[in-house]
Amino acid sequence: MIGHVTKDLLIHNGTVEIRAGGAVYYGAIALSRRGVHVGVVTRLAPSDVNLLADLNILMRLHRQSPIML
Repeated sequence: MIGHVTKDLLIHNGTVEIRAGGAVYYGAIALSRRGVHVGVVTRLAPSDVNLLADLNILMRLHRQSPIML
């Protein structure tokens, strides 16, 4: 999958949480839960790479911008 991963700010009952989001992120989760091996190509700030930890994917850095494979 190729596209943007968003950094979402979720507020629920006064609790603030920052999580990954966007079509590519949720599409990758849905496909991987169906047993499909998914690759994601996106660009993130190095400080945001941890947002994608729950995707359980191989990560490779390219020109100081993470590219997910």
